[in-house]
Amino acid sequence: MPARKTVILLVASLLATSLACGCLEENGPEQPDLEISVLGAATMPAVWNSTGLVEPPQNHTFLLVELRLLNNGTVDIEGIAAVDVSLHSAGHLYTPNFLSGDITAFDPLSPSYAEAMCATSLPSLMDSLSPGGSTQALLLFSVPAELREGGTLTCSNDSALGKGRVASVTLEWSTVRAYDRAPPRLELRANDATYLNRTAPGGKVPMRYLVVDLNVTCRWSQPFVLVLLQMRLVDGDGMSHPIVLGAAWLDGPLADGPVLPGVPRTGSVAFELPPPMVPAHLVLDDAVPVVVEIDPTGIGYGK
Repeated sequence: MPARKTVILLVASLLATSLACGCLEENGPEQPDLEISVLGAATMPAVWNSTGLVEPPQNHTFLLVELRLLNNGTVDIEGIAAVDVSLHSAGHLYTPNFLSGDITAFDPLSPSYAEAMCATSLPSLMDSLSPGGSTQALLLFSVPAELREGGTLTCSNDSALGKGRVASVTLEWSTVRAYDRAPPRLELRANDATYLNRTAPGGKVPMRYLVVDLNVTCRWSQPFVLVLLQMRLVDGDGMSHPIVLGAAWLDGPLADGPVLPGVPRTGSVAFELPPPMVPAHLVLDDAVPVVVEIDPTGIGYGK
């Protein structure tokens, strides 16, 4: 009994000492097996989805964040939804916007484009993420236009991550790129430009035309109806010239039906351009203009 009493007293003494010095602390929730990281982020005043151009509320801008989700655990992770992800910034909480269909994110400084299904249109970011597996998701937030402070992106779901567990990552505002226009739905490329002299039907005096061979690619998730009447040529003096339609000597049915997503279409367009005017660029007037620069030094002369 004395020995047992001594052991009890020793344990009590150690426990009291530990509590006094703070050596023993209550364990918080274990860290989740889900690791999230930010692959990129950008602000833009509008986005495209299957219904057309979508704008945020007044005095707000869209913040697009591309996330990578990695399962570092030994069991599957299931049921993570877009609503489980939130942004804490400048003392406010932001949740993802729900838009149906695809949205397109476009980097004008890169020759490539990135298109992803907007995670907010899906019931979950992933049905199941196996150990060691990863996935990417594009989230869309509506934030105040004057926001200039980063924050923390937090993912929480008790059934998927465990009760009380959250996965979080810091969003540095210095890494957020700002675009002053919505991503274009079309990519236009001028392959060739040629001057031609032609006499209009019923006319007597030849007119100089500029004929441009175009490559058109739809970067939207839905077929795009190309309205050629919305295209114009701007010369070096800033003057605008309308497109000439119905010229029999033009190649390719450029506006023959909707342009399918990801399927390039080629054809030629023409503009009256009397000398000494020289072309500067083509503009397709849509809700968001698409501009194609033309190098006047590379223009040839046709028969």
